[in-house]
Amino acid sequence: TVQISTKVTTEMIRGKYDAIVVSVGSSPVKPPIPGADQENVFFATQVLEQAESAGKRVVVIGGGEVGIETGMYLAQQGRFVTVLEMKDSIAADATKIHYRSMMKEAWEHTEGLSAKTSVTVKAIQKEGVIYTDQSGKEQFVPADTVILSCGMKPCRDQALAFGEAPIVLIDLRENIFSHVDSLLWKTAGPSYLSFLRNASIIRKKSRSLQNPAVSAVF
Repeated sequence: TVQISTKVTTEMIRGKYDAIVVSVGSSPVKPPIPGADQENVFFATQVLEQAESAGKRVVVIGGGEVGIETGMYLAQQGRFVTVLEMKDSIAADATKIHYRSMMKEAWEHTEGLSAKTSVTVKAIQKEGVIYTDQSGKEQFVPADTVILSCGMKPCRDQALAFGEAPIVLIDLRENIFSHVDSLLWKTAGPSYLSFLRNASIIRKKSRSLQNPAVSAVF
């Protein structure tokens, strides 16, 4: 059974299913950076939905896959974008095939986009961002808009509120399948293929469930 446009409540599912598979999404992480609450600061998810909210000069804090893609998207629309990444490489979280064959070539040829690695952001100001470079020297990059792309936090509290039946939490982005009994399964990658492959593992771990009822609600 598949239901769409339905908000799930505990009362709707409590006591009705042998197991509950929960994939309710995640929310952006706000790092503890002074100035992160200013009006000119947005999450990448917000800007991707409303690109017109970004000013001419943009700093993206976080050069993972989402951060660099957000930077490329805005640069292609005529913004001047600087991506700041604490690791020593951009898009370190991208799969090797995606990283080598598509993303690296794409950002290197995107006009108006630059990236700085091995940096630490110290503060966000109305006029721009203060950071320290690899040598420890303090630097400043001007910006009209600052975008946070520092990861996503799974909505685990919301997921665990659903009940008494065994609950399997699915967090594809973090490559984790977890059961409330503290069982963890690592997948090969954040993909639906991994989910389907590991679904058989979940079934094996739940041998006590005979012909479980299945329902999907979106």
